[in-house]
Amino acid sequence: MYTLNHIRQVYIGKNKLTNYLVIEDSNNTIVLNINKGIEENNLNISLSNIVYIYDQGTEYQEKVELNTIDKVLMYLGAEITNKNTKKTISSPFLVCIEDINKKRIYIDLSTNTTFTRKDSYRLKTYTNTQTRKLFIRNKKLFLGTNKIHIKICRKLEYILDLDEENIT
Repeated sequence: MYTLNHIRQVYIGKNKLTNYLVIEDSNNTIVLNINKGIEENNLNISLSNIVYIYDQGTEYQEKVELNTIDKVLMYLGAEITNKNTKKTISSPFLVCIEDINKKRIYIDLSTNTTFTRKDSYRLKTYTNTQTRKLFIRNKKLFLGTNKIHIKICRKLEYILDLDEENIT
């Protein structure tokens, strides 16, 4: 059983012909084989063509226990609402990591922020929201356009930072 205390990095990389999704926190590293849909224990692989989904944010993160990761999805044009404060966070690129107990971690790619309070956020999708599958347990997937969307979002992150500086 994994307990994610403080997520440091989430990234996608390639080794030979296999794509991997890696989640690193302060204590553990979880390696997910995207092509086979399985979790692997091989931590000594060297990855190339790495694309970062999340990289060392500074916000507070609650402990989230993930027994096994069931799926990792990327939503294009969705929002999450905090059930307690009713605050809505809209994101053009939102990654959801879900375990078999339906506990979720949301990562906003455009602002490099995680939302991890247990059962505090509700996902809202629209008719034009696109869902991209990054990892699904026991299902073979191929990245293709998902990696391109993540790269585009990383480039947009700098534009969004500039806009926020100009407003203040």
